[in-house]
Amino acid sequence: MSASHVEAISAKISFNFPYNVFVDNDEIKEEVFQEEKVNWKLIDLDDFIDDLLDWIGEADRNSSDRTLMKQDLFMLNEWEDQFIWSSIETNDYVSPSLHPERFNDICKQVLEANSAH
Repeated sequence: MSASHVEAISAKISFNFPYNVFVDNDEIKEEVFQEEKVNWKLIDLDDFIDDLLDWIGEADRNSSDRTLMKQDLFMLNEWEDQFIWSSIETNDYVSPSLHPERFNDICKQVLEANSAH
């Protein structure tokens, strides 16, 4: 399935303190994520891969969590995006370049939660 005809909505993290999330150039209120108004958080992919490497190193060698983290690491290491959506409930990830329709749906959920807050 080619998704090249769909352009992903812009979603980014500002690394100036305090760290802010912007979706479609709208600043998202911190409470949207802190109060779990959506089941997603925007993450910096490179930082998350670094965290995964640390967690894998700390996990019990034969644990199922370690196996899942390694699978995530292998998959995410192939992605080229700077920012992706990560589920707060599962190990589900959504890429703007690989899954633009789903990425946009999440962006719209976040924007709706932001305007309702």
